[in-house]
Amino acid sequence: MPEAAVYASGWQVPSGFCFARGIEAEIVVRLGRDLDAGCDLSTVYSAIDAWMPGIELCDTRWDEADAADALLRLADQQISRALILGEEQAFTPNPLWRTMGISIQVDQALIMTGCGSHPFGDPLSTIPWLARHTASQSQPLRAGDLIATGSWSGLFWASAGGRIAVNFVGAEPVLLLT
Repeated sequence: MPEAAVYASGWQVPSGFCFARGIEAEIVVRLGRDLDAGCDLSTVYSAIDAWMPGIELCDTRWDEADAADALLRLADQQISRALILGEEQAFTPNPLWRTMGISIQVDQALIMTGCGSHPFGDPLSTIPWLARHTASQSQPLRAGDLIATGSWSGLFWASAGGRIAVNFVGAEPVLLLT
């Protein structure tokens, strides 16, 4: 995600910014030190200095996105359009991801609630692979990098003019005004 596409909680989507408004609730971690290609999960945990609740705003530039070839969707940044971040939280090793609660509201109506709803159980489990991959592309993971760990909610489509609130238990809600 380009740095210019990362916004703070409360950001309002400008008119014409999106064709569609896909919403995914995500946990984003920030690295406190570099990770090399040989890192393992315990090294990943010790390298993270903060986490933030986040909203990934998904959109496509294709008129018929479902019919677009997989490589064209990949070139479209896998439909990632923006990342909206909530307040930074202190990171503690081995948080209880499997029991973390989450809820999503649209205009104060509850539309999703879950507990430990990341599909991999531990949302950090793929970061060692990511470190190997980025290093192989001569772009290793560096201190200060933000890593969105994947959807906790699945993808849902929001209407324009709505107020989205994503709440991970223990953190202030992340707000997005569509």
